[in-house]
Amino acid sequence: MTRPWGKLLIAAAALAPLSCASSGMRPDDVSAAVAGVPDGPARPEQQAVWEGILRQYRDRRVHTSGDVMKSLQAFFRLNEGGRAPTYLLWIRDSQLPPFNREWGQEMIRQRLLDGVCAATRPADCPQRELVTYISLGEPQQFRENEREVHTYEAALNPTTCTRKPNLRFVFQTQIWLRWWLTPAGGSYEVAEAVLDRRGGPPC
Repeated sequence: MTRPWGKLLIAAAALAPLSCASSGMRPDDVSAAVAGVPDGPARPEQQAVWEGILRQYRDRRVHTSGDVMKSLQAFFRLNEGGRAPTYLLWIRDSQLPPFNREWGQEMIRQRLLDGVCAATRPADCPQRELVTYISLGEPQQFRENEREVHTYEAALNPTTCTRKPNLRFVFQTQIWLRWWLTPAGGSYEVAEAVLDRRGGPPC
């Protein structure tokens, strides 16, 4: 069973019910969503591990940092709440293999992602709404048949980064998570997840 990720994520459960993320894209739109980004080789095991993490957000309705911020905004009547779109931060450390473009398209088709952002930092992404930007670390062997992955999330509306400081900057956050996954048939399932640390506004 997945552990709680600290008071920040636990609080959201009491604030607003969440529906599953939905990209709502046509097939042509899915292709356009990852057009122009670097392409890497297909890496079936690593991709299966990452999919196990992304399924937590979609199928089990785990609260992303963006979901938490939207719930808080709804509590203060700044919006209607709901689920924040989930975008993968596509640009990785230069020493890490790039993501496979077809895999990214498939994640959008399966509604495990709403899109990708190819900016080097979330604040430079083009979206104009509150989004959960996720950076996926490289899966590492932890124990026999167990993989460990470090991830980063930024809850952010990039347009607020160009404005003067105001109350809306309270509704941004950065968190670092650690996941452990085990194989289940041809896929991976999350066995445990913990909050490593939480930071302030990402811009």
